[in-house]
Amino acid sequence: MKHWKQCKVLTRTSALAAALLVASCGESSAGLPVALQNTGFEQAVNGSPALWHIDQKVQGKGTIDLTTLKTGNGNVLRLTPNAQNTGSDLLGAGQMLDASQFAGQTVKVTALVGADDNALAIVGVHVLGDGDGFDFIQFKQTDSQGKLVAHEANLTVAPHAKNIIVYAITNTTSGHAYFDDIKLTGSGSAVSKEAESTGPLSASVTINTNNIIRKVPRSLFGTNIEWINNGQGLWSTASNSVDKQAVSEIKSSAFTLYRFPGGVFSDYYNWQDGVGPQKSRPAALHYPDGPKSQHFFGTDELVYLSKQTGADLLITVNAGHGTPKMAADWVDYLNNKKKQNVSLWEIGNELYMDGDLSGAEISAKEYANRYKAFASAMKAVDPSIKLGAIGGLNYGSYRFIKSDNWSKTILNRVGDDVDFFAVHNAYAPVLMGGGENADPKEVYKAMLAAPLNIEANIQSLDKLLANYDKPNKKIGVAITEWGPFFHVLPSSKWVDHIKTFGSSLFVGATMNTFLRQPRVEIANAFKLTDMGFMGWLGNRDGKFVPTAPMIAFDMYAEVINGSVVDTKVDVDSFASRSIGVIDAVKRVPYLDVTSVEKDGKLIVMVVNKHFSSPVTTTLNVRSRTSYGAYDMTVMTADSLDANTGTQLPSIPGLDWAKQVNMARFNKGADKEIRVSREQKTVTPTNGGDGQSVEISFAPMSITKLVFKP
Repeated sequence: MKHWKQCKVLTRTSALAAALLVASCGESSAGLPVALQNTGFEQAVNGSPALWHIDQKVQGKGTIDLTTLKTGNGNVLRLTPNAQNTGSDLLGAGQMLDASQFAGQTVKVTALVGADDNALAIVGVHVLGDGDGFDFIQFKQTDSQGKLVAHEANLTVAPHAKNIIVYAITNTTSGHAYFDDIKLTGSGSAVSKEAESTGPLSASVTINTNNIIRKVPRSLFGTNIEWINNGQGLWSTASNSVDKQAVSEIKSSAFTLYRFPGGVFSDYYNWQDGVGPQKSRPAALHYPDGPKSQHFFGTDELVYLSKQTGADLLITVNAGHGTPKMAADWVDYLNNKKKQNVSLWEIGNELYMDGDLSGAEISAKEYANRYKAFASAMKAVDPSIKLGAIGGLNYGSYRFIKSDNWSKTILNRVGDDVDFFAVHNAYAPVLMGGGENADPKEVYKAMLAAPLNIEANIQSLDKLLANYDKPNKKIGVAITEWGPFFHVLPSSKWVDHIKTFGSSLFVGATMNTFLRQPRVEIANAFKLTDMGFMGWLGNRDGKFVPTAPMIAFDMYAEVINGSVVDTKVDVDSFASRSIGVIDAVKRVPYLDVTSVEKDGKLIVMVVNKHFSSPVTTTLNVRSRTSYGAYDMTVMTADSLDANTGTQLPSIPGLDWAKQVNMARFNKGADKEIRVSREQKTVTPTNGGDGQSVEISFAPMSITKLVFKP
């Protein structure tokens, strides 16, 4: 991830806006217009829109001109990106305004936006000033076949705002993005905050156990373990062994599959440095020009941990700087010499990403060539292993794959040799894409809307992979990294929010998403432990402590090997804004429900995303089984930022930013996350259409219901 430039007048702004701000950073507000200029793009200078700033850094990334469409709107701004349109400086145009005309008002922002040929058109409006808490909006229009689509939103302009920046950009590498009639209209009235509805909510959930969606694979409950920093704390130098307390915590968790040795560190890792006597193992770089670690936690220690905790292994081989022989020797070491029968092997990590930290990014064609060579060498050692290729589909602003055609290229060339497709499409909200200064509740709303976008992306990937399935071989999907993720920089006031209760609601809703999608066979949360801030098993006063996301994840363990059954939900919804890399969603149901039948029991997992209201729900169950009782487990907290008090590490020379504190962030403790259990009875039936039971789901909660005959 890159550290984007900032103007002195700003605290932080989105990467998308930063490229357009550079030329304006030296201007005072007095030298700027107070109203948006040339909003309909009727004025032109040398074929470009007059009065709109175009940064020199975007030259060579495509063309910016004016055109007309069949709709007869007159001139429209057209952006035509090319393959160079990547990174933080993106093709587009912008204006910076003096905010004084709109200060203290609610401003209506409207725009006509369109795209074609898989382009993405983005309009952004950011309020800027000294300090935090400034509002912004973004309109994101995917391919509309060139038709202009009307967008509208309200923007809060704080009384002490200094500037407003408006931009029209595209972050794709093909097609066209179109813009017209971008306008800001002041209300003339003081800013007002709309409170979330606190009235009573009701819902209806219908479960049909006779309609089975899929079996729940054990491999859906994985996590990531990294080799660096003593296995990110799993190796205890004090006891010269794998940390016993860590083993105890992991044994009681739901984790059943360990992905090793990265993430990003996989593509700079020589597994042979991590075996044999520890005293003779070398220290090695984490990545080119990066820090070093001694190889205390290598393959043998991983095998020990897997045996102690009963988990299986997924190995990511070094396809960035390694060789097919190196990978084949690792297969031989684990499956022949160590008799571990490791079946899941992933070839490379995020080699498709522009500026991948391993320094080994490559084209899709080159990756396909490497994949074929690695697969041939590895299967020559053990033909029974299953191999995964890396890929996925960009969607909206979630665009980490440099080439939109990456996956099709891979599948066309080596699809017959691919057992599963390894994708990383389920991080949220990723505020490096903008939104650090948004209202914290809006940030969490966007995060809880993200699973709907993730589910749609999995369904799109399913359609693509179906074209390459064979009658006796269906290509699986492995989400080998996923989880709550706010920011990567210690200077961010959000970086430590992955440990919060709000993040655990995202975990629950995302698990429901994975359970419902039959092609998703593997999922590895990111990550088990971390010497930084991303460990689901965190650190508090030198001891391992589960975070709220891990507690939520563990609630799902009982569904392993069960059958997901048809579940329909009728409930009110909310709208979320575009924040970070998460696109706006117009209708997000307050309840997210998935049901699993197992061993005669019915397990119902319910996430209530409403921040303040319970949802009174009629649960209609159609089943051959009559249930007489149910156990109810509820996870809840008093605030979205409640947490178990895990701590950021103290590192000389490193200062962590003061984190956003909504209500409870600074009061972290075990008691902040509450898990209650009770047993209830239901009226049994003798068949017929089924049973009904009324249950109230607490606001901001994850509930597990286990119905018993």
